[in-house]
Amino acid sequence: MPEPNFETVGPCPRTRTLRDALQVETATPSSTGSCTLKLTITAPSEPCSSLSGPYPVVVFLNGFQMRASFYKSYALRLASWGFAVLQYDIPLLTTLPDTPELEYLDQILDWAQQQSLAGGSDLHGLLDLSRVGCVGHSRGGKLAALHFAGNPRVTAAYLVDPVDNVARVSPEGPLYPNAAKALRECGKSIGIAGASILGSCNPEGSNWKEFYAAVADQSWLTVVQGAAHGTFLDAGFALNFVFDRLCHRGSQSRQDVIERSMPGMLAWLDTHLRSSPADLSQPMDQSRTDVTDIQNADRSSLQHQFGEWVKLEIGKGLLDFCIKGNSSGTSSI
Repeated sequence: MPEPNFETVGPCPRTRTLRDALQVETATPSSTGSCTLKLTITAPSEPCSSLSGPYPVVVFLNGFQMRASFYKSYALRLASWGFAVLQYDIPLLTTLPDTPELEYLDQILDWAQQQSLAGGSDLHGLLDLSRVGCVGHSRGGKLAALHFAGNPRVTAAYLVDPVDNVARVSPEGPLYPNAAKALRECGKSIGIAGASILGSCNPEGSNWKEFYAAVADQSWLTVVQGAAHGTFLDAGFALNFVFDRLCHRGSQSRQDVIERSMPGMLAWLDTHLRSSPADLSQPMDQSRTDVTDIQNADRSSLQHQFGEWVKLEIGKGLLDFCIKGNSSGTSSI
C-alpha cells in the first residue's frame, strides 16, 4: 500500500451525503430575522477501518451568494480523511450582514449535537462536536476567521482566498466587523490559501494579505501561483465563465487550483483537530517513518509527506508556502 499523503484521496474513499433543513433565528436587527437553512453533511461511510468515528466537524462556509455544491470537491476530500463536513445554504439571493449570520453557527452546532446523540438519526454517533473547525472561501473565509476569533466552540480555521470588504463595500460597524482586527486581537494561528492573481473580487486592502498580516506566529500561508479568486470553486460551465470574467482567469485550471489548495488545508486541520499540535514551524524536518498502512501512521509521517510535496510544488513554480515566524516575519519551507 502506498505511503499516505494529503495530496490524494484519504483512507475513507467511500463517503455519504445527508441533507436536512434547519430554521434559524437571529437577535441582531437585520433584513432577515429568521430563515431556513439547507444543510449538507458529507462524512465517511461506515465502516472505515482506518479512521473511525465520531469524526471532527468542519463547517465549510460559502463565498458571497455562492452555494454549497460549488465546494463539493473540498467536502469529499475532507470526508475521505475522516472529517464530517457541514455546509449550509441560505435562501437564494438573500443578502445577510455578517453579524446575524455569525449567530447561526451555534444553532447549527446545537442541532448537529442533538442529531449525533439521537438514536434514530442518520448522524447518530457520527459527529464529534468537541473538535470543530471552520473553513471558508471569500466572504466565507471572513466568517470562518470571525468564528475562530470569537466562538470558543471553534478550535481551528483555514481560509481559502479570504476577502473582507469593510474597506470598500460594507463599512466596518456592528453588522460588519473587521476580521483582520479580530484575528489580531485574539492572537491565534490560522491556515490560509491565497490566489496569486488579484483583482476586483479579491482586491488589495481586502484580501488574504490583510488576514495573514494579522494572524499570530506559526500561521501557514499557501499562495497558489496562477490561481484567481473564482478558480477555488467549481460552479459549472456557465457560472465558471461568469466568474472568470469578473475575477480574472488564472493560468491553472480549477481542478488544479483546488487540488493544490487541499493538502495544506488537510495538514492544518489534521494537526489541530485530530492530533496534538507539534512544532508547526518545521513540519518537513520531522524524521521520516516507513509507513505502509494509514491505520498505523503517526501524524509526523503525514506532515513530513506534506512538507516534501510543498518542496516539489515550489520547485515547479506552482505555489509559494511560508510560515509566520516569531522574529523574522516569515520563513519559507
